[in-house]
Amino acid sequence: MEKALKHVTKASSKERLQMLYWLKSEQLTSRQAIAERLGRDQATITRWMRKYKDGGREGLISVKS
Repeated sequence: MEKALKHVTKASSKERLQMLYWLKSEQLTSRQAIAERLGRDQATITRWMRKYKDGGREGLISVKS
């Protein structure tokens, strides 16, 4: 996970992987804490978590343009 964080170039993907890292390492466990740390709304964190559940890591970092 740490390697993936270092190699990601898009800021949006980096935020999403950072969220995943915090969850997996149990540094932050609540949506509210993650949202506050990233400066995002809790609904955004919930949406990202759903994307991860549905599509795994690739689904999480894929950003539609």
